Amino acid sequence: MSTQPVSAADIRENVKESLQQLIRLQEQGRVVMTQDSYNTDWPDATTALDAAIGSLDHALNAMTWMETLPHLDGGYPPLSE
Repeated sequence: MSTQPVSAADIRENVKESLQQLIRLQEQGRVVMTQDSYNTDWPDATTALDAAIGSLDHALNAMTWMETLPHLDGGYPPLSE
């Protein structure tokens, strides 16, 4: 990821990058799931990847039409807590 996002469009680009990176990892067969007794929901890498990729794709689609209003000072400062 690059710089700190300041708008919904920037966050959408970060999600898009993450989706593309995860798909590349999947295609290269580089994702495995940890063998942990607490991991009862996602023991299978294929199922977990399908869910993660689907969720990122869904988020990307939901963010397509988002716009960001400027800060009260009229600019787009970095996000803060």
